[in-house]
Amino acid sequence: MFFVYSGITSGLLLGSGIGNVKVSLIKTTLENGVKAGSLLLGGVALSDFLLISIVNAGSSWLAIPQNWEKNIFLGTGILFIVLGSLLLLKLFIETQNTESVQASGKFKLPFVKGFLINTLNPYNYLTWMGFMVFLNKINAGKTDKLIFFFFALLGMLIIDGLILINIRRAN
Repeated sequence: MFFVYSGITSGLLLGSGIGNVKVSLIKTTLENGVKAGSLLLGGVALSDFLLISIVNAGSSWLAIPQNWEKNIFLGTGILFIVLGSLLLLKLFIETQNTESVQASGKFKLPFVKGFLINTLNPYNYLTWMGFMVFLNKINAGKTDKLIFFFFALLGMLIIDGLILINIRRAN
């Protein structure tokens, strides 16, 4: 039960954060309806599933020496702080030509848009790898890892689904 609870809690916490996916989900749903938002969410879910599969497959091939774990955790923490700072900086800088970007017709298919936004975000790789390092550290078995990742993904989808439902009710 530990892996169910920790997986769903991790997914709910990850899902409650604001990022590219949430902004795109809200924007797509408001502009094109709930069906388009659901398709975008499906692309994100497929992307996360593939990333989790890659991390699971790679963890058995890549053994990290224990004396490196502290440095990896520290480096990852610093990287997240730097990426977060850059994101905050980006939020305060006004972008130019936003209308020309929107009118260019880029990412017409919401599913592809969701998949690419999520897959091309390096934060996602680091997040899933961080969870894998944690699970390896506590000597979780293969089944325990699958349970954890399943419920983490479910928790994220619950939050995103609630966003879609609330947008539909607001319209």
